[in-house]
Amino acid sequence: MDTVLLQFIRHLRHHGIAVSPAETLDAMRVAATLGYSNKQLLYDGLQSCLAKSCQEQAQFAECFVKFFNFTNASTPPQQDSDAEASTAEHDASGNREPGNNSEPGSHGNSTPALPGRGSGGGGQGESLQLELMQAAAEIGLENIRYPSQRNLYRNRLEQALAHSVTGLELHQLEQGKQEDRQRARWLRQRREQALQQAGELVDRQLQLNNQAETRQHQEARMKDMAIGAIDSYYRKQLPELVRKLARKLASRHRQHYRRSHRGRLDLGKTLKQNIAYDGVPFRRHWKSTRKTRSELFVLCDISGSVATWSELLLVFLHALSDVIPKTRSFVFCNESVEVSDYFQRFSSEQAISEIFRQHGMASSGYGSALDGFFTNHGADISRHSTVIILGDGRCNGSATGIESLRKIYQRARLVLWFNPEARNRWDTGDSEIRRFRSACHHIAECGSIRQLERLLDDLLTVLH
Repeated sequence: MDTVLLQFIRHLRHHGIAVSPAETLDAMRVAATLGYSNKQLLYDGLQSCLAKSCQEQAQFAECFVKFFNFTNASTPPQQDSDAEASTAEHDASGNREPGNNSEPGSHGNSTPALPGRGSGGGGQGESLQLELMQAAAEIGLENIRYPSQRNLYRNRLEQALAHSVTGLELHQLEQGKQEDRQRARWLRQRREQALQQAGELVDRQLQLNNQAETRQHQEARMKDMAIGAIDSYYRKQLPELVRKLARKLASRHRQHYRRSHRGRLDLGKTLKQNIAYDGVPFRRHWKSTRKTRSELFVLCDISGSVATWSELLLVFLHALSDVIPKTRSFVFCNESVEVSDYFQRFSSEQAISEIFRQHGMASSGYGSALDGFFTNHGADISRHSTVIILGDGRCNGSATGIESLRKIYQRARLVLWFNPEARNRWDTGDSEIRRFRSACHHIAECGSIRQLERLLDDLLTVLH
């Protein structure tokens, strides 16, 4: 059943749940220990090692139901002969204790078990589902992509199931004793149910693959589209997409290690260098974290014209807090205000909501914002500091604060300006980007999620 579990893990990854190789091995051990007969027990065990957060637990529950409950016809085939059914019921009632409910698969006399196929706590219905999923893994059902392939994979699935009981064996059983005839009827019903569930399994796998491809295509389009052109329905999904991209960047830019005479033992290099000594660690290799003293100041314009971009940048940088621990966030419409403590007190969504409720919904005033930022926090800026300013640079005819920005430029390691507007709109109307460019190391367009991701990727490369 490892193949079925690997397919389920791939299904989780398609739905945005990151599963590492170590977690995959843990899930295999859990499945081998608990088995597949009790779905609730399997669900609890796999959730404990594959879902790391409350959000992932909700996604895991949805994926588990879609993957394992591919059919409602989970009731095992019953005897259809009235006489034989009553006889079987009479025989079973003699050994039944008062108060016990007869469930399919719970007693040996209710549904006969095939040799080599357990009829444990999950019953014959779940046993049949597991057989189908094993057969689906053997024929590569996960590769189905188009509705025109349904019949092809259904025929392959039926052929994979045909080896269990042949028509000749059924005919021989029907010609035998009453118990053999009863068994033959049960097996024939089981075969019919298997054929029905085979079609449902093919449809389910096709639906899962189409959903995964649709989600991937949708995310790719959302990353490339200008954020301002995205429909409001899909715009609500942008923060989660940004967090997903931030996790990828964070895993790519973890603290690097260097050779050292103390620190963490580099087990791989130690074993490699001591092969000649039969693994005795005469030559030990150490590694220690390369400390980075970089600190980041983020100044975001949250006026109505660029509020969405500022929200996404704050969410992105908050999700990268493990990689850039020294990050201070500021927002402004007129006066700059530090909001770093909001992300420490609230969740990301609540922090953004509080920030915009208390400090947003006003017109931009770059002059007062930059002057106030340098006056209050200029002394904290050093050669280890990187300053990011997000805004369209439109001052509405008011002061620009260019002198304060030049002083920041002289003190900081890097001053970066992210402009959500397209380049062909820069220096038009009341835009002062040309003047701001003289006091920045780099000005870049960040109109889409992909552009923002690349900018932060390059920034992390420079900082590390």
